[in-house]
Amino acid sequence: MKGLFYIFLHIFFIISVAVQAQSQNLDIKSALKTALNNNLELKTESYKLEQGKQDAIQAKLRPNPIFNTQILFLKEHHYYPNYPLITSQFNRQDWYQLTKKYQLFGQRKNNIQLSLAQYKVMEYSFEESKRQLLYAVATKWLDAWYAQIQMNLAKQAVASLDSLIEKSKPTNSEDIPNEYLRLLILDDEYDMGEISATQVLKNEINNLKFILQTDTITGIDTTDHILNLGDFNTLEASISYANAYRPDLSLSKQALIASQKNIKLQHSLLWPSPEAGLVFNPQNKIPYLGFFLTQPLPVFDYNQTKVAKAKIEVDITNHEIKSTEQKIINEVKIAYSNLEVQQLKLEKMFKAVKNANLLLSQVRIKYLKNNTVYVDLWEAESTWYETQLIYFKTEYELRKCHLDLLFATGKILATFE
Repeated sequence: MKGLFYIFLHIFFIISVAVQAQSQNLDIKSALKTALNNNLELKTESYKLEQGKQDAIQAKLRPNPIFNTQILFLKEHHYYPNYPLITSQFNRQDWYQLTKKYQLFGQRKNNIQLSLAQYKVMEYSFEESKRQLLYAVATKWLDAWYAQIQMNLAKQAVASLDSLIEKSKPTNSEDIPNEYLRLLILDDEYDMGEISATQVLKNEINNLKFILQTDTITGIDTTDHILNLGDFNTLEASISYANAYRPDLSLSKQALIASQKNIKLQHSLLWPSPEAGLVFNPQNKIPYLGFFLTQPLPVFDYNQTKVAKAKIEVDITNHEIKSTEQKIINEVKIAYSNLEVQQLKLEKMFKAVKNANLLLSQVRIKYLKNNTVYVDLWEAESTWYETQLIYFKTEYELRKCHLDLLFATGKILATFE
């Protein structure tokens, strides 16, 4: 029995370690990798992409041959020769026809090229869906990161004030000084702040679990430095990169190529495809061999409207390319400018945090030595806490601007995939 107990204990230990390994603080790269693997909308897009691939394969297939047969019997018996059966070969005519539609004037070639171009459009559309998804998940992760920072800061403030209260605890429980009561009130306020911050974090993690389709998140990795991701040397270099790698612009350019391929296909369809083949026609046991041809004549409908629509589609895609290029320039400029401003703000806030830490440290020492009053301590505590909040709010905004620039340039795909 003792040996069986140790076996169960060992199994329990292994399971516990496995659960701890699965439940972990989530960094941003792991979040985005999970989203790419689990997101249902992206999976749907991948299925549509596979459908497009099958369409491209279908375009390469040639038309199937067409088999046609007819049997005609003599109706009047007095026409019968010496064979009285109606099914006799002397009393009937057979028709065996084997034909095929022929794609002339480059119709098959143009159809294949159009299908391949359309499949390429779907590939860029899939990449654009990934770009949108990565940005949405990264933003959600950043919101959870900020909530985690706020909760950690609230816990730190509560712990710091609790230690001060412990050191200031009066020896006489019946005669409690007003200064000490004020500390207890401030401590209750900090406790409520911690409760609120904990609930906000819980909500953000639940939102992140939903978008990632996973239940293994227990916290956010606050040491993850996403500001080190992506290299933005100059505004011009960022715009150049976006013009080269933004999938929505590549999609519009590929749509233009597909539209041009469609014009070629529609022109080749001005003359309809003929159907031709061989006919074997035994008539009353006399064999006949011939040819069959069906050719629609383009008198009224010679595909003129589809040619016109294809030309209009080219004009539409040209306008879309210009619009997307202008949008990219505007988005990159705004994101780049915001990032520079936030970097300057964070540098100034870093100095403010340093001064707030020094102020609080000095006031605490004086308060413990009874060299200052509660008002000074309260103001120092409030200044320190508010400065910390502003600092991390500024860092959050800087990280958000960094993500905006990764998204605007398209580097988010290369950085996080």
